[in-house]
Amino acid sequence: MALQANRLVMQTGPTPGKVFELTISEATLGRDANNAIVINDAEVSRKHARIVVQGESHILEDLGSTNGTFVDGQRLMGPHALRDGDLILLGENVSLRYEAAAVFDPDATMVSEPHPTTVSRIPEPLDADVPLPRYEPEYEVPPTPVFSNQAPGPFELETPPSPPERRRSSRYILVGVGCLLLVCLCLGAFLFVIDFLDLWCDIFPFLFPSC
Repeated sequence: MALQANRLVMQTGPTPGKVFELTISEATLGRDANNAIVINDAEVSRKHARIVVQGESHILEDLGSTNGTFVDGQRLMGPHALRDGDLILLGENVSLRYEAAAVFDPDATMVSEPHPTTVSRIPEPLDADVPLPRYEPEYEVPPTPVFSNQAPGPFELETPPSPPERRRSSRYILVGVGCLLLVCLCLGAFLFVIDFLDLWCDIFPFLFPSC
């Protein structure tokens, strides 16, 4: 088995696109020339961070830097196991992409499995002496028609309600009042004529003894 070296690729900073191979068990990052990965930027501390190998993982730690170490926008508060594609930010100006290498075995020979061959079966020729089955369509029963116009039912004549007794009583009262008014008018006209012609003594002598 052979293991390709994991690496850091600078995205932003003094040398964008520069590749740093992680081939040692511990690599420090910082502005100082003694670091394994030297990054000459004012925002990067002299010894800013380090990457150590633990098993099959690379662990990133901040070394008390002034401007901090971030992974995918989150500031590191302790060791962080790097994953392929993690974006490491040192301060505000420098960013590096962590790329994990692929594991491969150069001695292994890859043999592809043969694909199964699909053979289509050729249909046998039909015997001319054998009659073909006769197709008979299925008989469908036609649906029963539904008539929307049905015969009307018996017509019922509603009997008008009888007038209430109160109307009849009111009519009698009005007739009585009319007759009373007519009598009063006739009596008034009669008295007016007697008074106008001064006939009191002639018609009612018993009411006026002095006449």
